[in-house]
Amino acid sequence: MFYKKINLWDNNFMQDIYNTFEFNEIKQSISEYSHSELGKEKILSLSMLKKDELLSEKEFMKEISSIVTRFGPFPIKNSANILNFINIAKKTFLLTPRDLYLIREDILLMSEIINFYNKIGLTYSNIELLINKFNPLDNLEKEIKRTITSSLTVDDRASENLSSIRRKIKKLENTLQEKITTISFSYKSLMNDENVTIRDGHFVLPIKTAYKNKVVGIIYDVSDSGNTTFIEPIEIVQLNNEITSLKLEENEEIRKILKALTSLVLLQEEEILSNNKIIAQIDFLQSKAMYGNEINGVILDLSKDRSIILKNARHPLIDKNKVISNTYQLDENKRILIISGPNAGGKTVSLKTVGLLVLMNQCGLMIPISSGSLSYFDNIYIDIGDNQSLSDNLSTFSAHISNISNIVNKVKGNDLVLIDELGTGTDPLEGEAIAIST
Repeated sequence: MFYKKINLWDNNFMQDIYNTFEFNEIKQSISEYSHSELGKEKILSLSMLKKDELLSEKEFMKEISSIVTRFGPFPIKNSANILNFINIAKKTFLLTPRDLYLIREDILLMSEIINFYNKIGLTYSNIELLINKFNPLDNLEKEIKRTITSSLTVDDRASENLSSIRRKIKKLENTLQEKITTISFSYKSLMNDENVTIRDGHFVLPIKTAYKNKVVGIIYDVSDSGNTTFIEPIEIVQLNNEITSLKLEENEEIRKILKALTSLVLLQEEEILSNNKIIAQIDFLQSKAMYGNEINGVILDLSKDRSIILKNARHPLIDKNKVISNTYQLDENKRILIISGPNAGGKTVSLKTVGLLVLMNQCGLMIPISSGSLSYFDNIYIDIGDNQSLSDNLSTFSAHISNISNIVNKVKGNDLVLIDELGTGTDPLEGEAIAIST
């Protein structure tokens, strides 16, 4: 047995409660609908909201749920956490082609989201407010497109100098290929293999070691058996050196291009990050809505009166084909609900169902009921645990009574209390008396 309190402003008490209600499994299921890194992070760190935040979140959820149901989901796919790239850029001033490509993908994704919403032709004020906060980054997108290819390399046209260097390299490589073909034919009788190979970036001939002195050139390697010596013929040494030198120039030019593009990204850092967060927020809301549809959930307005009305409530982690629905009703006039029955009759599951659905509701999630209403609870106090062995009865009972005492001392009128097996671990009649007095 244990006692924990969910306090909306004290995260130290959150985790055990979430584990008790297996809320992490709910979050994991929701995250499977997410396609953005930040959105997934938001889902996996999902926690209960303060009342004003919850009211706002429910309005967003009504709109996103309507959009998903009527028009399908927003076309969100593979949105990276751009903050990681920005942090790298600030330290190194050099983003990789892949980093820049993913930043461009985020800009294109933003445009797809805007186009999708505009085609709906209806007004969803809260979602529209989000979408209107997008910052246009057309010039940055075009510059990245001009510079970075889909194969994550720097395009020849990124600069005149790069284009010139690569033309020279290609010309020399063609000349080298022609020359190496001629040379390999002339040394054919001395080679262990007809194919020219490469060692340390240089074209070399696989010469039989016994004939290595008949080839003038630079030795780069010897086979494990010692039977083959890889020699770069003197006739192509100069060509290889020129190509190597040009490739060094090419790398330096690429570095300059990437640095310039990185600087352009940093100039628009705030806009890029803001867009990335908006995409994540839409993805976050949409994932919750899609999960809500999966469990046949509904969005409840907060009841102004203290009440728990859950009609045909189902535990979302139990197989749809096996779960048994139940109806729970508490209000100002009926503030206590006692669930009784035989062992293994589902009492604890029933209790956890109520707790989990209240928790889900206060996290801004849809809940699996046919209809109902829930008020907002400032705190949730629970005393739920598995039965222990007979030898542990005394310690179990002591802990249980201590927990109940703490709850009684702290609970207020706007709190929810869930207690499993009240008065357990002692004589049934004494437990009954404790339950009645509590």
